[in-house]
Amino acid sequence: MTDPREVDERQLTAYNQHDIDAFAATYVEDVVVHRRDGSRLEGRESLREAYAALFAKGRCRAAILG
Repeated sequence: MTDPREVDERQLTAYNQHDIDAFAATYVEDVVVHRRDGSRLEGRESLREAYAALFAKGRCRAAILG
């Protein structure tokens, strides 16, 4: 079994490095993301497409504070 903290670290690193392939790989193929605006992303490819433009612009940065 994969340690959730390991997945979190991989996801955070990929996000901060704007590595869309590594970021998307931290999600299961059939991921469903419910967005604040009521829309949904269904599937890893949809998630990838939604984040690709942000990653390309280098606008993503996050930190775990606690």
